[in-house]
Amino acid sequence: MNTIKIGEREYGLLFNGAAMFEIAERFGNKEVSKIIFASGRDGLSNLAAVISIMSKQYIAYQEYMGQTPGEAIEEDAALAALFSPAMLPCDYNEARRVVIQAVTAGFKRQVEEEDETDLVLREIEKKSTKKTATRKPTTSKSEQSTD
Repeated sequence: MNTIKIGEREYGLLFNGAAMFEIAERFGNKEVSKIIFASGRDGLSNLAAVISIMSKQYIAYQEYMGQTPGEAIEEDAALAALFSPAMLPCDYNEARRVVIQAVTAGFKRQVEEEDETDLVLREIEKKSTKKTATRKPTTSKSEQSTD
């Protein structure tokens, strides 16, 4: 779970399909990193919007899984927190880092780990099995017929 601390509260962030499409519709299919790293006030406004969208999706996921949902942060509250006098430039970078981390987690594919398999060895085994099956058995000289 990716969490972000805004003010005295922590909010979960989830980058799922719904968040991806909402962000794409709102910001014109730009990469999330370009959206949240935009310069000036626009960049911070974008960051607040993305945080809010991902926070709401985290709550939706909790509800879907039958968990007691927390609370999402609304965009205006995120924006007010980002523009508060207590925020330092390093805090913006941390918020951006957490958002990017959540996006990366959203794109990461969960694959069940299998036993390590050497694909080259497997291919050699297949070929040798085929050769053995089609090869005539060797016989000794005494078993060979002479014409």
